Amino acid sequence: MIGHVFPNPTLWVAIGAILQGVAAIIAFSALRYSMTTFSKSLTVSNYTELDRIYFDLLKTAVEKPHLIDPEAVRSGEQQREYNTYAFMVWNVCETIHDRCHGVEELCET
Repeated sequence: MIGHVFPNPTLWVAIGAILQGVAAIIAFSALRYSMTTFSKSLTVSNYTELDRIYFDLLKTAVEKPHLIDPEAVRSGEQQREYNTYAFMVWNVCETIHDRCHGVEELCET
């Protein structure tokens, strides 16, 4: 009676094996696509964050021009601001360097 419902059991075993292989290929492709998408998203996020930080530095420099003139005569308060600004710029440079590993486009920018 089983032979009448499922005419060739080995055929169904072969079809099952093929479908498992196809499912494995689809799962691998989905994983690879997800990893690629995540990597691109991370790169875009890095650009966005670094652009925001750079914009903030430029905005501060426009508001207080003595921060970008290394030869300006400064009061004590302005010297502290200059030192702090220089430290912030150095940290941005370090952040860019740290994030450039493996992202050539980011280093070129």
